[in-house]
Amino acid sequence: MRTVMSVESPAFTMRRVVDMTLAIRVDWQGGLVHADRMRIEVGDDGRLSESVRRLCSPMQELENGAVRYRISQKITFGGHAGECLIDMVEARLTSVMILFDTIRFLDASITESKIVRSIAKSSGLAVVSAHPTEARLEPCSWGVAEFRYDPRQGDLSLEMRFRGD
Repeated sequence: MRTVMSVESPAFTMRRVVDMTLAIRVDWQGGLVHADRMRIEVGDDGRLSESVRRLCSPMQELENGAVRYRISQKITFGGHAGECLIDMVEARLTSVMILFDTIRFLDASITESKIVRSIAKSSGLAVVSAHPTEARLEPCSWGVAEFRYDPRQGDLSLEMRFRGD
């Protein structure tokens, strides 16, 4: 979402374009995710909460019976710009994914990524990597927090998958 601000005086007119972004925050102990202080959760009606739905593009139905919401505005997570996807299956929040905007080609492993290192540090969790293109933040009692890196395109993502209760 872009907002144009104008300042006018007899001497000049100045226009400034301001990019509006939403901050995504995670409670790493409880596995709660917030978009600008609104908790991303499923309501009693089995749908994504109304306040979060208003931030999203129209829902997409996926092949596996899941539904996906995409937050319409650009987001920041840990100070890094990107996009946010929210997946639900059978009225249950299954994952929140951050697709980072930064394109960076790494030499050897995902653990080289400044984004991975900074988010791990702020979360207080350990980075565990058994493969050069994947890394998990551990321990996560509520599910899995996994970074993935596409070495062909330089794309980095973080998917937080929640256990079903």
